[in-house]
Amino acid sequence: MRRALILSCGFLLAAVLRAESGYDAWLRYSPVKNPPALPAAVVARGNTAVILSARQELIRGIRGMVGHTLRIEAGSPAEGAIVLDVRPGASDGFQLETRGQSIFITGSSDRGVLYGVFELLRKIALGESIAALKEARSPYTPVRWVNHWDNLDGS
Repeated sequence: MRRALILSCGFLLAAVLRAESGYDAWLRYSPVKNPPALPAAVVARGNTAVILSARQELIRGIRGMVGHTLRIEAGSPAEGAIVLDVRPGASDGFQLETRGQSIFITGSSDRGVLYGVFELLRKIALGESIAALKEARSPYTPVRWVNHWDNLDGS
């Protein structure tokens, strides 16, 4: 009888627990405590696979952290938007800039736009101010890569 009770409790506990699949890895967008004021729309000036992926990741991240879904617009709406744009410049670099009610993520390539989107999402996740953004970044090397498995023993 005691064994049946323990097994029943074990099965009940297993049914209630939820396992982590690890699918989201570091792209898990947990709600932030004090979400910033954000535009309600996103405009992607370009339709390459990388630009569209950046737009979808931005929508997913904002929905997860702030709780509202960005509206996709073809042109710039009157009330402001997060604008994704490409302007030739340093390879894979990007700029984040707040102008009025809009936030501009301008990359020197499609990948630069994607890196800029992740930087904006990182700032929101960390609670950093995005009210007056004006920053530019460009990679020091032509390939963004880190070998996490190098030097495992710390020598």
